[in-house]
Amino acid sequence: GRRDATTVAPQALFLMNSPFVRGQAGRFADRVQRLAADDAGRVRAAYELAFARPATDAEVTAAVAFLDRDEAALA
Repeated sequence: GRRDATTVAPQALFLMNSPFVRGQAGRFADRVQRLAADDAGRVRAAYELAFARPATDAEVTAAVAFLDRDEAALA
């Protein structure tokens, strides 16, 4: 038999709201914060840790732009 892979909304919501997942995300963020002093360095560190590869220049640019927009929206 063949079964298509699916993710239903309750699964995604469970993971998003899971205390374990939120805790792991916080630990990851703390680790990345300690590894670099600026946003570009943090993006590069996060890519290395999460994907085991360096971030491309385009990925760094896009991520830093996102962070800048997010920071401006919170101000």
